[in-house]
Amino acid sequence: MIPQPIAAYVLAENSHDIDSVTKCFTQDAVVKDEGKFHRGRDQIRAWKLETASKYSAYIAPIQVTSNDKAYVLKASVYGNFPGSPAVLHFHFLTVGDLINSLEVTV
Repeated sequence: MIPQPIAAYVLAENSHDIDSVTKCFTQDAVVKDEGKFHRGRDQIRAWKLETASKYSAYIAPIQVTSNDKAYVLKASVYGNFPGSPAVLHFHFLTVGDLINSLEVTV
């Protein structure tokens, strides 16, 4: 079963709803993707605006593993990028019902 904060993130991502994606994160959250850090909701929103228009990606969850508040979502990601679909790993740290940290790796 996918924890609520991660399920909300996947739903928002697949709906391409930038505002909903941004609201999945705490105010001081940090995202690391493609070697770049994005800190706070404003930078996370800018990151999503850029990547959504560039890749038009969809996430298809494969499995979730967990250790307390740390979760790893393994997913096939489909979009406008070379090698699509790609299997990526989304490393989440959560606080309550929000994401405090996300790192996307291959």
